[in-house]
Amino acid sequence: MRIVTRVVALAFASVLLLGPAGTPARAEDVAKSSVFSAVWTKGAAWLAGQQHESGGWLDQQGKPDVGITGLAVAGLAGGPAKLRAAHQAAIDKGCAYLLARAQANGAIYDADKVPALSTYKTCIAVMGLAAADREKHKDAILKARAFLEGTQFSESYHDVKPENKDYGGWDYDEKPKKGPGTDLSNVAFALEALKEAGLPKESEVWKRAARFLDRCQNRSESNDQAAALEAKGIAVGNDGGFVYDPGASKGGEIVGPDGKKTLRSYGSMTYSGLKSFIYAGVDKKDPRVQAAYKWVQEHFTLEENPGLKSDADPKSGAQGWYYYFHTFAKALDAWGEKELTGADGAKHLWADELVAKLCGLQAADGSWQNENPRWWEDHKPLVTSYALMALDHAAPYATW
Repeated sequence: MRIVTRVVALAFASVLLLGPAGTPARAEDVAKSSVFSAVWTKGAAWLAGQQHESGGWLDQQGKPDVGITGLAVAGLAGGPAKLRAAHQAAIDKGCAYLLARAQANGAIYDADKVPALSTYKTCIAVMGLAAADREKHKDAILKARAFLEGTQFSESYHDVKPENKDYGGWDYDEKPKKGPGTDLSNVAFALEALKEAGLPKESEVWKRAARFLDRCQNRSESNDQAAALEAKGIAVGNDGGFVYDPGASKGGEIVGPDGKKTLRSYGSMTYSGLKSFIYAGVDKKDPRVQAAYKWVQEHFTLEENPGLKSDADPKSGAQGWYYYFHTFAKALDAWGEKELTGADGAKHLWADELVAKLCGLQAADGSWQNENPRWWEDHKPLVTSYALMALDHAAPYATW
């Protein structure tokens, strides 16, 4: 894998160094060219070109949206300074759109949309504003942080007790219609937003969130949901990976040799769980973090979102593929090492392989799109934002 991706990338780089009709490019162009910068620049140009006159980016229904805008701003603003500079105007307009939708309680969302997804979109807005200019947007970020602190399920919010499976999590909306309900995707975005907003390490929010993370991990020593799962005929797994919420997995179930069912761990949630533990201040040497990283090593791939492929539908591994790329990059950035050793002992320069993979998937116009439409990944602005964020977090580790 490593050798193949490097050959692909170097071949692409050789094309970049040639001008029209194969003539050598100017010296200054050669100095600026690389696989990374070429892929990022092309993607960013396409994304910036999709910005609506309102300053926002459009959702699947063709309306400006805080969620899509926050992701687009984060993708553009998170790139290397020399590359992002070309899109500063778009970043500023995007931030203005987000700030104009800040509510009195600190939340940031489109008040005219139903459902509002107030907590979910606030998290993403904070990520975008912080990536653009944390100090400049400090007031809005701190107000949003207070909103998120106050909407974490706990004794003081919806009277959720520690034994409740939703304790320590967040819903899509501050006013859940069917009572408390949360999932790891929501929690991962919330914890990232709180990290970017500078939530103090000693905050109880982190401790409550870590308890929720425990309940999404297939690790019986730290997951206290055995009785609740047993009532559904399911046992807690022990592979160290993560599932969508304490009682369900988008990867379905596994039936072991002993006939017992467990929830199937899968890639995007395991990388989300790994980075969330680290954001929450859990030490890398902690057995829970080590178990998650071991799963990552054993299932290292960029060819699919591991754990989602089924025999009935071989293409199902492409579900949430770009969401997976962005959690993959964020988690390994949080882990902080350039090289990862796979289950077979092979050494992976994960950032180089990711850049090469995204290079190969990028359309001629600079955008990305998933052929599998699940979770809205047929929507180019969303997927291109995910790809740019993945590149942003790969940048410090890429060797070309």
